[in-house]
Amino acid sequence: MAQNTTPQSQTQMTIDKSTVERIRLIRRINNTRVDVNHELNLILIGKNDLSMIEAKLGINKDSWSSAKSCPKCDNGVLWLKQSRKNKSFFGCTNFPKCRHSESK
Repeated sequence: MAQNTTPQSQTQMTIDKSTVERIRLIRRINNTRVDVNHELNLILIGKNDLSMIEAKLGINKDSWSSAKSCPKCDNGVLWLKQSRKNKSFFGCTNFPKCRHSESK
């Protein structure tokens, strides 16, 4: 006798485009102190939110409005940073492996 197997139901979420873009960029950050994938999974089960991950990574929430993909290493993200001399510039999240930067 064959068993009738039905696929397990999956929950679908609707997420606005800006949040999706923030998550996409966070996933590309190489950070040894924070397990980004684990933290993002905690969001899906409701035990974390995006701002908590951004705080752990030291990301100012306003940085996302100007963030873009790094043209040099193709897997980093350029976002607004401050130099030691307090000047603003766009730097790659893969620093020091990728030293690409752009002036503001």
